[in-house]
Amino acid sequence: MNRREFFRRAGGGVLLGAPLATLPSAASAFSRATSADGVPLQVIGQLDRPAAIALAQQLAAALGSAGRAAPLQQRDGAALRQLDQLDALLALPRGTHLLGVMDDASAVVFQAVAASRGAHLLAHGHHRLGAGSTRHACTATACGEALAWREAATRPGTHVEAFYRAALGSGQGPAHASSIDPALAGATDTLASFLIRL
Repeated sequence: MNRREFFRRAGGGVLLGAPLATLPSAASAFSRATSADGVPLQVIGQLDRPAAIALAQQLAAALGSAGRAAPLQQRDGAALRQLDQLDALLALPRGTHLLGVMDDASAVVFQAVAASRGAHLLAHGHHRLGAGSTRHACTATACGEALAWREAATRPGTHVEAFYRAALGSGQGPAHASSIDPALAGATDTLASFLIRL
């Protein structure tokens, strides 16, 4: 989808100064191009980063409530940077979607190894979690433009859920309404997230 088409469908979107409430509709603008009904999905969270594993759990639960089974794998940072461990994590059927939440270094290594095995990046995000608020910047390859926003620290992943649900073509259902894990709500951390297709 080209940039003009994305903004036409999104009605201006977040980047043109529209309110934050338009984020789910802006993210769903590319969902038709990336719909993946029936395609397996795996979520990976970095176990030794409490905020990463909390956000990964939240995303897996949100996708599950939207009808996409999303089993969660938990690995520590060292395992996410070892080739033999990555080979095991990437030994999934061709076409599987893999959603990861981890520190920047682990995300770079993971994505590079996955790309060398033919994986395609569909979306990625950067998240800065602070005591008072969280900042997010997410990009989907289908729209090519970054969506950036802030959220209250008490609900740090609400729109991240909507973004990835839309990227997977699961953005039409109601928002996930679970309580926020205290490890995520009180965290001060910088994380990366990504969605790849193997």
